[in-house]
Amino acid sequence: MENKNKSTTWSYLLYLSIKEIFYNFGSTFKISLVVAFIILPLILLHSLGINFLNYAKEDMENRFDLRKIRAIVGNPSRDIVTPEEIEKLQSRKDVSFILPISTRGVQIMMRNGSMEDFDAVASSNDDPTLKRIGASGYFLEYENSLILHKKFLKNVEINSHGEISLVVTSINISGSVNRQYIIRFKIAGTYNRGGGREIYIPIELMDKFDNWRKGYAVPEWKLPGRKDQEVALGPIYSRSVRVFPPYKITEREKKNIEVAKYKYEFLPGQWNSKVDDSEVKGLRVTRKDNRFINKHDVQTIKDILTGAGTSIMVPEPDNVYVKMNTKLMEITSSIRQDPWKKELLTKGKWLKSENKKIQLVVPEAIYTESQTNFPVEQSIIVKDQTIPFQIMGICRGKKAYAHPRTVYRLKQVEEGKAIFDSRKSTFGPIGKDREYVAIYVYANQTEQVHSLESYLQKTYNYVTESYGEMIKDLQITEKRIQILIALLAVAGFLAVILSIAGTMGEAVRRKRRLIGLLRTLGVLKKGVACFFIFQAFMYGVLGIFLACTTQIAITFLLLEQLWIYKIFKWDPTQQWLYKLLQVDPSQHLFWPSAQVWGMFGVTTIIICILAGVKPALSATKFEPGEILSSAE
Repeated sequence: MENKNKSTTWSYLLYLSIKEIFYNFGSTFKISLVVAFIILPLILLHSLGINFLNYAKEDMENRFDLRKIRAIVGNPSRDIVTPEEIEKLQSRKDVSFILPISTRGVQIMMRNGSMEDFDAVASSNDDPTLKRIGASGYFLEYENSLILHKKFLKNVEINSHGEISLVVTSINISGSVNRQYIIRFKIAGTYNRGGGREIYIPIELMDKFDNWRKGYAVPEWKLPGRKDQEVALGPIYSRSVRVFPPYKITEREKKNIEVAKYKYEFLPGQWNSKVDDSEVKGLRVTRKDNRFINKHDVQTIKDILTGAGTSIMVPEPDNVYVKMNTKLMEITSSIRQDPWKKELLTKGKWLKSENKKIQLVVPEAIYTESQTNFPVEQSIIVKDQTIPFQIMGICRGKKAYAHPRTVYRLKQVEEGKAIFDSRKSTFGPIGKDREYVAIYVYANQTEQVHSLESYLQKTYNYVTESYGEMIKDLQITEKRIQILIALLAVAGFLAVILSIAGTMGEAVRRKRRLIGLLRTLGVLKKGVACFFIFQAFMYGVLGIFLACTTQIAITFLLLEQLWIYKIFKWDPTQQWLYKLLQVDPSQHLFWPSAQVWGMFGVTTIIICILAGVKPALSATKFEPGEILSSAE
């Protein structure tokens, strides 16, 4: 029975609270309106600030240029970004990818026969620049391909294979044109934005352009290197040298060789014969420290043995293995004056003095052709490179013979250090890939640009350019806006507390008679307190309802409802607010998220309840007898 009475009492108090709220609707509406107009600017400012920052950050994430760091070598001890540095940077988690900054002036042949200038730019299928300029298509693998501006498609000369002619020019030191070379490229895609005088080619192809510009040959494009490119391969280095003096070697000369830190072994006067004292005609000299023998060593040995330099010297670089007629053949060194040639040669002639054409004397087991009218044109394969040569003659044994320079250069080809230019019959160095003066380093996220830029400066001494400072300023602005909104929220909620506390304090004094009646009827103090706290709760709910309704009306009907602009034929992009912020009206900057609605709603209701606690507690201090006697 007691529980039933308690339930009835609480129901009656709830009824009285709701009746009081609607009975004094003017007062209730005034308090709720005060709450709404304090909360409404906070919601609008918070939505505008947060949504605008999110829009800015999203726009920055979509604009890959803001993630780009331009890095130039700033170390005076070197002038290129090394492949090791690129590989190490690419392994970092905050690096998306690396793109070289490389441009080469070229010309493209047009339909009317004229040549127009373009800039070839290094790129890749993942290059964000291609997306920004509206490129379509992808670079073709294993083929020469490029991406060209759409407006030039009708003007360029395209052959039956769908290729265009790209012309590169060799310039002399004086600045005049030396020679021009034509390279065939396929159009892999087009783009429709920008100036249009840039063509985009894969990084690998740009590396070839750069190598040719440095003087290296590019066999795939039949581009010869500079005339002095063989000089870049360096002098001949050999493990040993065969020495044949014009007379018998004396004991003193042998001791002098040992004193000069060389070691030697005796050689017979005839090939493949045993060595005895009567047959010793030469020495094979090597260094005791097992280093290569250079020109200085050769001259020293000559001075020790003859003084007049009349000894026959045959440098012996490491032997090289090549393929001829699908058979593996080992090539060793010899020269025209080699004493062993009489015993070795069976047909034809021995090696002549060095000239532009490669000369070989091949073993009988390898040469199976019937033609014996030497020299015979033939070719060998070294590391997938076909190299033409002349067969001068046939010899005994299992080895072929060539000039020491030829053996050494073929060895460099085998080791991937040189290539053979068939046009000029010369060897040249292979250009080094991925060596750039400057690179673009793309960060995974815009927030990582500033730290990545600092890493590049401190670790590699790069001179960098980026939007890192702008991104950092945006992050600072975001924090300042959040602090400002928090301060405004505190001030607004304090105003709510003071407003509700003052209004309800006055209401408590006006309702002393009602409080006395409730206490006389047996309502406890906590029931009276809950009566007023529930009213404060309703003020918060109604205030939030009015704030949200007004916010929806302002946002949906006035700021972001684009159909209104269509009816009146207004341009929403020219509206003063969006024009000021320079954003798209469809971004809904003033529309709060569900999280914002919930945060402000719950906080406002809690603040209103707290504001009603003091007036509610003051109402419990009145005694029923005092209230009723004063009322009489």
